[in-house]
Amino acid sequence: MYAALQWLECVRGVDSLFEGLPPKRACRVRYEDFVADAEAGLNAIVSTLNLDAAPESISAAVAPVYERAGSDRGILDAAARSLLKDRGTSTLQRHGYFLDAEQ
Repeated sequence: MYAALQWLECVRGVDSLFEGLPPKRACRVRYEDFVADAEAGLNAIVSTLNLDAAPESISAAVAPVYERAGSDRGILDAAARSLLKDRGTSTLQRHGYFLDAEQ
């Protein structure tokens, strides 16, 4: 349950930081998308922020990334699900997450 609350507060904190940044100074990346193709994800970040990075540096930087996105979401206990539903539904939905299986 505490991990769910921590996640929720961290996401809200980052959301408020993004509100004050110009679009060229910020790049939003979903965890699931990044781990599914970390090299493409890092290339998008580098491009959006107009940074220089050699392809071999990007490959090396993402080498330890592996996909296990969402593997813990299915094991939320009832208390964590209730907490997220009561306090975080709008935050979850804004970021494309849903607690209901049909979504």
